[in-house]
Amino acid sequence: MKATFFYIVIQAFALPWAVFFGILLDKIDRVKGLMIGMGVAFVGYASLGLLENPLSMGMYVAAAFVGAGEMSSNISATSLIGKEAPERGRGAVLGLFSLFGAVGIMVVGIVGGWLFDNWKPVGPFLYMAGSNAFMVLAAILVFFATRKAHDGQAGKPAATTA
Repeated sequence: MKATFFYIVIQAFALPWAVFFGILLDKIDRVKGLMIGMGVAFVGYASLGLLENPLSMGMYVAAAFVGAGEMSSNISATSLIGKEAPERGRGAVLGLFSLFGAVGIMVVGIVGGWLFDNWKPVGPFLYMAGSNAFMVLAAILVFFATRKAHDGQAGKPAATTA
């Protein structure tokens, strides 16, 4: 029953968090939203990976972060791709985005299962924590790279045509 309650805790935190995070995303840069979302997911998965007993009370706190993190990751990634995809062909971009998301879920299942069987039972959680940490770092790099590009053009006059 503890494993069932664990899943319920994840969903119980994910659903109301979706409303909060959606409102937040309307107020901040989408890449910053991705950083936050992946960061929250990292905290949840890393916490689960570091628990000595995955069925202890600490599991429920980690589950809350996992639920909020999963929801944040999904909403922020979808929001970012929806904003950046060109208007013409947006459906194709979103379809490909969804396809790669499904492939990612399969990879996580395969790699996480292998880690569980051949390394340690918390291996899948640590794998997810590492994946989310990588995404946080990638989002930070993108944020600063695009900010430099925007800042560099801020002082230049608009091009005119004759």
